[in-house]
Amino acid sequence: MKRKISKNIAIAFVVGLLYFLFLVPMSRLFALLPGTQVRPASFIPPAAGIYFGLPAAIGVFIGNLLADLLNYGNISTAMLFGSLFNFFMAYLSYRLWYACDKKQLKEDLIIYDSRSLIKYVLIMLYSSFTAAIGVSYSMLIFAGVSPADSILQLFMNNFEFALILGVISLILLPKTKLKPQLPKPILKAKLCPWHLILLLLLPLIIFAAGFTSYPIFSALDAGLNLVLIAVSLGLASIFLPIHLPEKSDENEMLKSSIRLRIFIYFILAAMLTAFLLLLVFFIIYSRIESDTNTLWNMTYLAAGISLNLIMLISVLILRHMEKKITVPLYNLARAYQVEDKVKANSNEMDIFSSAIDFYSVNIDGDENSSDEYKLYIGLHDKDAREQLVSMEEARDLLGQICLDYVQGYMAAETSGGWLDQQENKVRENTLAFTIYGATDEQIHGIADEAILALNQEAVLIVKNNRQHEFYSGPARSENAH
Repeated sequence: MKRKISKNIAIAFVVGLLYFLFLVPMSRLFALLPGTQVRPASFIPPAAGIYFGLPAAIGVFIGNLLADLLNYGNISTAMLFGSLFNFFMAYLSYRLWYACDKKQLKEDLIIYDSRSLIKYVLIMLYSSFTAAIGVSYSMLIFAGVSPADSILQLFMNNFEFALILGVISLILLPKTKLKPQLPKPILKAKLCPWHLILLLLLPLIIFAAGFTSYPIFSALDAGLNLVLIAVSLGLASIFLPIHLPEKSDENEMLKSSIRLRIFIYFILAAMLTAFLLLLVFFIIYSRIESDTNTLWNMTYLAAGISLNLIMLISVLILRHMEKKITVPLYNLARAYQVEDKVKANSNEMDIFSSAIDFYSVNIDGDENSSDEYKLYIGLHDKDAREQLVSMEEARDLLGQICLDYVQGYMAAETSGGWLDQQENKVRENTLAFTIYGATDEQIHGIADEAILALNQEAVLIVKNNRQHEFYSGPARSENAH
């Protein structure tokens, strides 16, 4: 326990120090509107938040607060709220990451394919904009700057750097010895999904109401709006459901796969290209425009167009590559690895051929499901109490049944046993079918037909080597319950 507390304090300290060191020089060199500046440090809240969780978010809050104290000489209520929304940019990103798209979650990887990249971009759009809304109201109180004049600059300040540097950070962090900090449910109570959606949308609704009101964004309402936005984001963070990645040997294979390396190289090249384009535009336009505020507004606009266009093209290309090249190769390698363990003493070409059969479970190139099903089907007729068909005939028959439901399987011969009426142990030949990428309904369909075809009492179904079920068909299962 003490070790964990010490680790969390160390994370908060390091993240806070890094954020502070990034913010202070920028406020002196690249000040924009009163109370803000060019913030390349904006990648730290989401990247550190998603990877290290609450300790990192606390570090972001403290780092931002100390930077404001050093720059302005005092701490006001508006500055406290500004730091609070920096905290939410970190912590809400973390909670959203583990609340959405649970099938994509990996134990030691964050951004590793086009799907996880899209997820990160969507979370950044939301967290960057809600943080910008909160900070814009703080600036209205602190410096009298209307959110209508500051929101775009604040949003782009958050989003562009979070996209370029945040993606790179979350790709490279798993390459270090640092492990992601997994979340835990804060409260056992749950909210209706619609209530959660309303809490998440409330900041956007408040901003839209202020934008359409007259007079636009009244300073009289700014304090109340700040409190409402902070409370809604706080409650949403607390009540968001948490999905934890399942432990799997596949993660180690994925971390060293060609698939991941191609993704990393491609994204790093795309981000570097976007950054160079931004730098070239800034250098050229700075010779024309002398006003710093206008210069950065135009730079952010150009960056937003170019970066998002490059990102869209990158995602489309990566998605196509994953469909046709990288994921198919990865699935084949994974199947080969599994089959190699099953048939360690078999001929290598037989193993590789079987792996190709397994890969056909998902020929479109979507990653095979992490669910593994094993069906143990005995060959003794339940009435005759003996085996009436040969192993080869049973294997062919059951293979055809499997192919009616899935596109591939692995089969192995084994043996089992049962006790007869005189309590004598009877040995029984058994076929073990291993299937990936199927659903419970498909597996039960296979079991139903196998029970009828071989006149069996039941089929043993093992899911992910944890869940065991003696399945005797839907009618008998209902009677048993």
